[in-house]
Amino acid sequence: MDKHIDPNWTMANDKQSVTVGINTRFWICRQKNEVPVRVLLGREHTRLFMNERGWKTLPREEFRYGAKGQEVPVVFNASGMYGIAVESVPKPAPVRKGRKRGGNSGETTSSPLPPQSSDTPPTGPLD
Repeated sequence: MDKHIDPNWTMANDKQSVTVGINTRFWICRQKNEVPVRVLLGREHTRLFMNERGWKTLPREEFRYGAKGQEVPVVFNASGMYGIAVESVPKPAPVRKGRKRGGNSGETTSSPLPPQSSDTPPTGPLD
């Protein structure tokens, strides 16, 4: 059995609470070390989500769902879809900063060639 799937979650649970179904899929994404990108709701689950929110109509502007700073867009009435789906991408690797090595802070490195001004032609062998 896949360790990233909650064995106690079923489609019947999705019908009881679409919000919990979306949050469960977010949790599965985090377990797989992925970042959710978009939530897709089928026709029936769109209707159930609207009832949970107390909406009479769908919002005109783009609706975003999730924790503050981690909101993802929701697609309502996704064609050819039944249920709830969360699209995700692999989490980017963290950027590591280089450690400061020992040495003198006033120490500078010198290049092997002296700097040249732009008005003088370069000197050196022309082989």
